[in-house]
This record gives sequence, C-alpha cells and structure tokens, in this order.
Amino acid sequence: MASFWGGIAMVIVVLISCIALVGSFRAPEEAYHPPKADLDRLDVAPVTSGELQSLSMAHSGFGLELFQKVTPDASTGNVFMSPLSVAMAMAMCARGASGAGLQELRATLRIDNVGDEGTVSRAYRQMLSIFGKADPAVTITLANSAWARPGNTFKPDYLAALEGYYHAEAHTLSGVGPLNAWVAEKTNGMIKSVVNDLPRVAFMLINVVYFKAAWQYKFDPKRTRQMDFNTPQGPPKKVHMMFMKRPDFLYHETKQWQMVKLPYGEGADYAAFVVLPKEGHSLQHVISALTPEAFARPMKKEGTLWLPRLKMEYSTDLSTVLQAMGIKAVFRGNGLSRVADGPLQVDRVLHKAVVELDEEGTEAAAVTAVTLTRSLPIPGESFFMKVDRPFVFVLRHNGLREQLFLGRIHDPQP
Repeated sequence: MASFWGGIAMVIVVLISCIALVGSFRAPEEAYHPPKADLDRLDVAPVTSGELQSLSMAHSGFGLELFQKVTPDASTGNVFMSPLSVAMAMAMCARGASGAGLQELRATLRIDNVGDEGTVSRAYRQMLSIFGKADPAVTITLANSAWARPGNTFKPDYLAALEGYYHAEAHTLSGVGPLNAWVAEKTNGMIKSVVNDLPRVAFMLINVVYFKAAWQYKFDPKRTRQMDFNTPQGPPKKVHMMFMKRPDFLYHETKQWQMVKLPYGEGADYAAFVVLPKEGHSLQHVISALTPEAFARPMKKEGTLWLPRLKMEYSTDLSTVLQAMGIKAVFRGNGLSRVADGPLQVDRVLHKAVVELDEEGTEAAAVTAVTLTRSLPIPGESFFMKVDRPFVFVLRHNGLREQLFLGRIHDPQP
C-alpha cells in the first residue's frame, strides 16, 4: 500500500443509486433544467437524541443482517461492504416510495423504529451535519447528488426532499463522463469510474462518504514480519504481519471469539474492530452471533496483537439478498410513484468495495448502484491475539454506532 499523505489514511465510501427507466430519451445534448425545489416548505426542526440514536441502531441492525445474509453465499471468499452506503441508498429510494414499497423498505431498513417519514428525513439531515463535525484529525465528507437524463424529470417534492434532507445536488445525466468526474472529485480521485454506460437509465442518485485518518497508535513497520496465514482452503500463505504491544488495548472476548478495538485520529469517534474466532469455532458462526451491542463491550487490557496488512476488493449484486430480507414490491414495479411520473422498478443493486490496511492506517472505498427500470475480557492476565486465520473487520463511528464498513477476511493479501 502506498504511503499515506501526511501520515493519514483515507477511507472512502461511494454510494450510487441509479434509477433507470425504459423508454425513449431526447438527445443527450439537451439540457436538463431541474424543477425548483420548494425548500421553504420542508420541516427541518432538529430531532431528539433518542431519535438520532434510533436511526443509528436501525443502520447497525440492518447492516449486520445484510452482512450475515451475504456471507453464506460466498462461503470461501472475502466479503467487504459498506452497510451505511446501502442503507442510505435504500433510504433515498424510500423517500420516493409509496404503498407496499414504502412499507417494505421502512420495515427492512428498520426505520419504522425511528418515527414517521418526516422524522427519518430530519434524522438523516442531522446525521450528515454530525459527520461534518468530525475529530480534527479525521477528514470525513458525505455528499449526495441527483442526476436526471434529458427528457426525464424528478417530481418537485421528491427533489426538494433530496436537496433539503440529504443535501443532494441536482445535475444533468448527459453521459457517464460528468457523473464519473463528480465522483472522482468527491473521492479525491480514489474512485475514478463508477459506470461505463447508461442503458435505459433515466435517473441516478449518488452518495459519497469520504473518510481519512491514521491509527491513533501506529504499528511500527520495523516490527512487521512475514508469517503464515491459514486460509480456509489450501496451505497457509505468507503475509506481512504487523505487531503491536500495549498496556491499554480496548479488548473483549467470549467463549467464541476475541475482539480488539483500534481507534483512529485523536478522539474516540472512529475505530476499527477486528473479531477473531477462537480455535474450534467457525467464522460464519461468529458472524451470525454478532450484534450491535457486542461493539460496546471492549475494556482496557494489556495485550499483544499480530494483524496482517490487508488489501482486497469485493463486488456483488444485492438484489436477491434484499428481496429475501423483505424488499420485494419495488423490484416488481410497485411503490416508487413519488420519484417521477411513470412506473418504476428496481432492477439491480450492485455493490463494490475495496480496502487497504497497513501500519499507518486504513483506506477503503465502496460503490452501490441501484438501477430502476420501467417494466467479556478475562481479568488479571494479558491477552495474546494473532490474527493468522479468517477474521471479521469492522470500521465504525462509535458515537453514532454506525458501521461504515464490514468485512469477512479469508485471505488478507490475495
């Protein structure tokens, strides 16, 4: 992994929600003039701390369930994804949904527990502002945009909601070039291309999350060694293992796993969690047993950690998984009537993510594309944790309890 500028790593999440419509379009050069959003009519009153926490817990629950549903389908390979990206993409779709489509989206995303639609939208607006007030040693940006193909128009109320609550910018979708350029700019060039073509696409919704931070306590590169990592299939492979020994690790263990928390930046907002199954316990069993509460349990403890450098990428279509989780109507042309005139249905929910982790920090990126078409620690003793077999990696905002990334690592350096 390349050295980090100024000793600071970058974590980037890019979320693309593509809304595609079947039908003829006007010439690409025709300008799109978005309807003027009536932002003055929006209720932007602050939500309570309880409502904001309910949104974060909804994300945590949805993200873990999604991760648990995805991992059995890729039982021997790496999985890495951004549940926050997927949740926000589907929440923006929910803002344009109605009837059964809206009910299923709210139930599956667990935002029924937050409140009515207005409360959920205001909670997202407030969450965006909180992410903008990060640890001074951490750079994080969340940016949204709404794109319309010439000849297609967002409904004014829907566009107003995206602009007012999600701070979305409105753009003309005249081709892949401007869209990819916008993403490249917002991700500081880390993701240069999201889509290669736009077959039948009329609208796209894009969300970008940009995160940049170094470990609070860096690994010493001089202590890094080549060691064996035991993959699920085949013989052990040599990987670069980083070493750290501290009197005050944040650590937790159960009969099934060990968990260590590695903070970023100067404060306590952002951290990575590494979850290692104990000998005799399967990684999939540990993933199935994870709950949001597990990440609140680490306590200070002396210990020794060996952690491999990590570099991987993952891509999948989440359509089948999301339908199995309960989002069905919008895949069948029912329930997106508030986005634009005419019948719409979700076609695919594509997700791609990459991650690099080294002695300085972590760098990650994720893209989600939603296309729509017409038709407890042991006291007293120090711990020893050598991550030399498959493990779980989580990057999290602790105050909001948001899981930015979740990963199942079978091979850290494929």
